[in-house]
Amino acid sequence: MKDTYRDQRGLPFLDTLAQDVRYAGRMLRRDPGFAIVAVLSLALGIGATTAVFSVLNAVMLRPLPVSEPERLVIVSSQLRSKPFVLFNPVFEELRRRQRTLSAVFAISEEPYLKVSFGGSSAPEYVRGSLVSGGYFSTLGVWSSLGRL
Repeated sequence: MKDTYRDQRGLPFLDTLAQDVRYAGRMLRRDPGFAIVAVLSLALGIGATTAVFSVLNAVMLRPLPVSEPERLVIVSSQLRSKPFVLFNPVFEELRRRQRTLSAVFAISEEPYLKVSFGGSSAPEYVRGSLVSGGYFSTLGVWSSLGRL
């Protein structure tokens, strides 16, 4: 009768979980080497999973921070299946003649730019790309400080 009353009282799931945790703690205290390996394995697994999900979330799951990202289209120029550099006069003519898209902008493929800050400083490489006029307004992105 006492066992039946105890099973009905409280949350049996939490009681069973507490018993399991106490038992696991006793077993891990018995063999500290195994405990260290188990804790390190769990820490590495959780850390790796968190890192992969963070990258996946930033790259694939979260939408682009622009207005109407579903309307963006990438058009790249190729000549005989190789990338072709679209020079500014050609791009300006393409932008002037196109009737399908609401706006067109160009962006460079170079991930780093060589710039000089100040008159006497040596040039440095900074992460950035060259873009055409209308880039930010087409994406619906506005500066929080300064001007574009």
